Amino acid sequence: MQLVTALVYVAHMARTPLAPAQTGNVSVTAFSGTGVKLESGPITRRVPGATVYQARARAGIAEGDTRQVQGPRASTPTKARQGLEARVADLVAEAKEQAEAKKYAGIPREWTAFARNHREYVLSDDADYSDGTQRIYREGLDNHFLSQGHRFDGRRLDSITHGELKDWLQDIANERGDGAAHTARSLVGMIYRRALTYGVVVADPAARLGKVKRSRRTAQRLQREAEETAKAEGKALEVPKDHQRALSHEDLERLFAYLEQSKVAQRNMLLPIARLMFGTGLRIGEVLALTWEHVHLEAAQPAVTVAATVARKDGEGLYLQDHTKTATGMRRVPISPSLAKMLREAKATDRARAKLEPTWNTLGLVFPSERGTIRDRSNVHNRFRKAFDHESVRLPWATPHVFRRTYATTLLLLGRSPLEVAALLGHTDPSFTLKVYGDWQSTPDIAGSVLEELFTITPDTNPVTKAVTEGGELAQLEA
Repeated sequence: MQLVTALVYVAHMARTPLAPAQTGNVSVTAFSGTGVKLESGPITRRVPGATVYQARARAGIAEGDTRQVQGPRASTPTKARQGLEARVADLVAEAKEQAEAKKYAGIPREWTAFARNHREYVLSDDADYSDGTQRIYREGLDNHFLSQGHRFDGRRLDSITHGELKDWLQDIANERGDGAAHTARSLVGMIYRRALTYGVVVADPAARLGKVKRSRRTAQRLQREAEETAKAEGKALEVPKDHQRALSHEDLERLFAYLEQSKVAQRNMLLPIARLMFGTGLRIGEVLALTWEHVHLEAAQPAVTVAATVARKDGEGLYLQDHTKTATGMRRVPISPSLAKMLREAKATDRARAKLEPTWNTLGLVFPSERGTIRDRSNVHNRFRKAFDHESVRLPWATPHVFRRTYATTLLLLGRSPLEVAALLGHTDPSFTLKVYGDWQSTPDIAGSVLEELFTITPDTNPVTKAVTEGGELAQLEA
């Protein structure tokens, strides 16, 4: 009975499908010079009298496709096994190409149909986008590519010219703003690169479109209309947001003074959040996702490790996304003694409350909501916007991202290298840091002496920078 059971088990295991490129037990057959089979099995050394060897094994070629594969004949058992491995690799690659060809055989060539196909791709696991990025791209496709009566509806992708795309983007900038045009430009570039990959087009008219901004004449007209509307309604004219400007010494003094005395700001922890963003350059989602596990207060150089960000998934709500905006976003950022002191006090207060309330802040968040849960970054963003607009602060042009910009600009003006600043910000390309975050037009006293301790960068920064720029893993950064 036991023998029968064992045979059934062996037979079952033999039929178990293997993953692509995975092989089962390899059997090598030894042949004489005249082709006579001398020996077969897990041969690893030469067999007396044998001059030819051939390996075979069960191998996974594709999902659900496991076959018996035989390699080419070779002069040694080792070469026979290597030949088998190469043969399996070729079959796997061939199967993958066939699967890709089959998958994209029906790829449409018309603008609207391809945009719908790209929308499906963006929302699929194959694209590997974060929930936030998926939402931005989905809305961008719906608004700028799939709108009813689109100018390119019915046109083949390969019939649309570079000039037509540029005019289309310019119209988006004039009608909906520079941000909308930027999103549309990114998406149309992705669409044409993907179309090029699958042979839908043979040239990319979206290449080198360049940055598109609202025309000066349109901006002046919209400004006049906004002034007339505000005057007619008896309201103050809304100040446009300036995404290129950093905070000055006086700006920071006014802002921090207001946040310190405002009850709304105290209840929403805006002052410590602002100080940490200002002193580390972290994005708002990264700060709100920070947990005590990633705050290193006892290290020789106190630091925080950026390992997550706050995200929202439709139908599920807020959660901690276990990766940041970019691969280099996983980083360790040194903090000053003043920030370390602030965080120690916050941690003591948090732990004291946890002892009284067992369900308090179960995620160990540094900045939990009033209920001990994840803070919604949109709510925090809006709270800061209201603080910036307050009559005693007078920063209606600012957004919370200004803390990150001020951090980067201050470090660059203090003489830190672009490579180092890029690493601290989690940027891949230092030139991007210089171009976007180097506010060289601000006054020389930018940030000034306000909280100057927040910019204490020690020799420990250099190995951190090296680890980030060389693609070190999170474990290396925390070593």
